[in-house]
Amino acid sequence: MLSHGIAAGLEAWIEAQDDGKRLDEYLLEVSPAEGEKSSHSKCFVETIDEPFSIILRKLPYYNDNYDLDVALWIDGNRVDFGGWLKQSGDNIRWDTIIQKEGGKCYDTTLKFSPLPTTDDLSKVTIDPETNEDIGTIAIIVRQGNYIEGAIGKKPIYEKITTGIVDEKAKRFTYTVAAGEKTEFFRIEEMVYRWKPKRGDDRPFHIFLFQYRPRIALIQMGIIDESPNSVNQKSTLFRLKGLISSPESNSGLSGKRGIEKVEPESEEDDVIYLESKTGGKKRKRQQSVKAIEGVDDFLMDVGADQP
Repeated sequence: MLSHGIAAGLEAWIEAQDDGKRLDEYLLEVSPAEGEKSSHSKCFVETIDEPFSIILRKLPYYNDNYDLDVALWIDGNRVDFGGWLKQSGDNIRWDTIIQKEGGKCYDTTLKFSPLPTTDDLSKVTIDPETNEDIGTIAIIVRQGNYIEGAIGKKPIYEKITTGIVDEKAKRFTYTVAAGEKTEFFRIEEMVYRWKPKRGDDRPFHIFLFQYRPRIALIQMGIIDESPNSVNQKSTLFRLKGLISSPESNSGLSGKRGIEKVEPESEEDDVIYLESKTGGKKRKRQQSVKAIEGVDDFLMDVGADQP
């Protein structure tokens, strides 16, 4: 996914560790900042069986004038954060994350895993509010400056744990679980102090990946059930306001062969772009419903930061 508008020049994706292949992105939506909501890019991705990596990259045209504060959230929990100093490399990779378990720190890989469900409400351990965040991976980026503070140790978060969810509320649900682990020994290092750009600590941009197993994507009408759907996946892009960027002429539509579909009315400010391989009007209606409910997450993250 790409960022757009004033945040143009950032790209984020998820890839398999075995072969480095990127996960296909479906129902890509890009929205500018509006009111209290930060600009964001969001999409659906299909879960895979092997460990995966998460990558954030600065493209050549990114305006690299500020340090970036970058936080990684998985299933509504912040699992890593850190500073990305300006002019200090063009990408961040999360091949592993560091977590605490039993008083020790471990470097662990990440993998998608089925979430246990039950019809016995007495055994449910995941409350409805937490349940809403399951199935999301978010990268939250802020602009500002990091100032050298003192020597210390970076905080480490507790191990990712899974629970049991009500099967009536969440069928075919996956979560992100810790994979292989090796013990990690923390060292003292320079701890920086964060100063937001112009005192505004709202996110500069948010990348939101909504991961689902294939059966769920089929039921939502996002991908086809046919055996040849690997080459016939219907991809729908929603760009609110059609934000301009240096990629606008050679980016999404240029790379994927996408044609413009006229909005249903002049009042509709959403431009729909559908692939030529499918995604008729009926599919489009299903797709819009599929992404309802994730905007609340985009509102909440801004107020939940230190």
